[in-house]
Amino acid sequence: MWKIFLISFCSFICLLASCKNQDYEEDALEETYRLVWSDEFDLDGGPDPNKWKHEKGLIRNQEEQYYTDSLKNAYVMGGNLYS
Repeated sequence: MWKIFLISFCSFICLLASCKNQDYEEDALEETYRLVWSDEFDLDGGPDPNKWKHEKGLIRNQEEQYYTDSLKNAYVMGGNLYS
């Protein structure tokens, strides 16, 4: 009977130790995140050319479609980017 108690007790202690360690690691990771780029899409029309570039031509995966910089392909309206 004491063996079952000892095994249960040790398992419980290991569980507590791993939970505490996990919380510490998540806090440490959270502190290292830093926003490095964003776009708020606050002007209707084409995407901001200083932040976004259109691909033009027959350039991807040997597809037989031609990419353009037309507003039909990508535009901003009401704070959202549509493509």
